[in-house]
Amino acid sequence: MKAILITLLLVTCLRAEEPIAIGSRRELFVDRLLVGEMKKTTLKLHEPILAEPLKEPRPNGHYATVLKAADKFQFYYRGDKDPKVTWKTHGIEAYHDGEVTLYAESKDGIAWTRPKLGLFEHPSFPEGNIVLMNEFTVNHNFTPFIDTKLGVPAEQKYKALGGIAFQPHQSAVREKRGVGGLKAYVSPDGIHWKRLRDEPVIPEDRGQILRLAELRVLERQRAVLRLLLPPLHQRLPRHRPHHLDGFHHLDAARRDAGKPAQR
Repeated sequence: MKAILITLLLVTCLRAEEPIAIGSRRELFVDRLLVGEMKKTTLKLHEPILAEPLKEPRPNGHYATVLKAADKFQFYYRGDKDPKVTWKTHGIEAYHDGEVTLYAESKDGIAWTRPKLGLFEHPSFPEGNIVLMNEFTVNHNFTPFIDTKLGVPAEQKYKALGGIAFQPHQSAVREKRGVGGLKAYVSPDGIHWKRLRDEPVIPEDRGQILRLAELRVLERQRAVLRLLLPPLHQRLPRHRPHHLDGFHHLDAARRDAGKPAQR
């Protein structure tokens, strides 16, 4: 009996020490997930260095996303046709109708240009750098990413999600403009976008919907976004820290990645 117990304990210990298979992926040691033991060494956060001021102001806006393409950086951010129109002063319908998705690009990630795309025109944006407009609620948090999965069609190299969940007191707008939820878009170049399908890929009754646009910060969660399938909501993490202010918080977030969401 003792021999059996000792054998079980040894097997358990050996399994606990098994390395995590990462294949050919490159992993930053931003947390302790991949570190089994440290001797006379510590993890230290990088100290930022103040850069020289730019001659031209950097583009900025809500729900900003920066992607690294093969030859440039691509920056997506929200703009408002009239910044004075808010949900408090004009209601959510007028507020979301006034939202657009703007685009800028850079060779070095420092100096940015706003290309005149000629896709949408509006006097509030004379640069002509609008990539998406008149997509109700989608422009509120339009979040693109580059799909690096093998076999992805060239016309769907870029994917994006956008949308909101209507609150109970906003039922009148919902009945008038249609159901909420996250809708999916695809693009061959990150500039010319089209809707993947009319129905949301994640319905608005899923409790994690408003957090989904933030999930790109972790690689495992970004891989989940590539699916863009109805079962997506079943694979969301159970917890998402509001502030990733240390290694331990990030450890917990990564351990939770891929676990089924609580219903």
